[in-house]
Amino acid sequence: MADEPREQDQVKKLVAVSCGERMGNTEILLKEACMAAEGEGVAVELIRLLDLKIEPCRGCKRCNHPDSDGDCVIRGDDIPFLLEKIHWGDCGLIVGAPVYFLTPPGLFKMVVDRTIPYIRRHPEAFLNKTRVGAAIGVGGSDAGWVNFCLPLLNSFLMLTRELVDQMQAFHVGESGHVLLKEDVLARAGKLGRNVARAMSVPSEQVGWMGDEPGLCPVCHSNLLEVDGSLPRVTCPICNIKGIVRVDGDAATVAWDEGWRESRRWGEQDLVEHIAEIEKTQQEFFQNEPEVKRRKEKYGAYSAVLVRP
Repeated sequence: MADEPREQDQVKKLVAVSCGERMGNTEILLKEACMAAEGEGVAVELIRLLDLKIEPCRGCKRCNHPDSDGDCVIRGDDIPFLLEKIHWGDCGLIVGAPVYFLTPPGLFKMVVDRTIPYIRRHPEAFLNKTRVGAAIGVGGSDAGWVNFCLPLLNSFLMLTRELVDQMQAFHVGESGHVLLKEDVLARAGKLGRNVARAMSVPSEQVGWMGDEPGLCPVCHSNLLEVDGSLPRVTCPICNIKGIVRVDGDAATVAWDEGWRESRRWGEQDLVEHIAEIEKTQQEFFQNEPEVKRRKEKYGAYSAVLVRP
């Protein structure tokens, strides 16, 4: 007979991923969130991307080939370890990143790009959103220079989780600068508690626990894209559509009926996206010999600079 689960096996686990420097502002805020989560009875693990060996995606597309098992051709780096930690099991997730130039650093994007094989091999982790997550952005300037950070972090989180909180720290560019900002540290602690508490709530009862809810009800961003012509708009992160309304200084969006089902991170949209990719692949593989023939012209073009 299998052993009875031990008490420690029943403790909820929170994984925090730092995309910043060792003991920099991002890591400090993540540790503040983790300590607050521990106070709610949650076990925590913090992973620094800089401690890992992460190779970039080579764009070979073997993971998407219909004859492939979906595995990545890259061997020997730490991406399998990382993705197993953050995408598998019943764990909460907090991702934190600094902004060096408008967005999270490239190391974070390298992880995102390497997630595709995992999606192929474990679709259940992406279609069953029963877990929660939150994001912490850190910038040395004002909102105009960091406003892509949280949306990009959240797009990764929402592949597998319901977003329950987010925060963006401003004007903390130097390492440890955030230690002079008691209100920012307190906000990180609140975020950690919110995630820990959401982890103990049935998934159908989980909702937004952060401060400003944002215009988008899914990613809680204020980024909007004009959908043809105003007042039609689209959330570029979640792909839901609606009509923007401005009353004085306040803007609201009346989202189209059925946005919950049509959002980019919902089951319906992900299934449709996979079907779209398969249709595109079918067109390519039916004409692959012709593609190879036409490539010869470009393979013979020799103006490519190679470092000596």
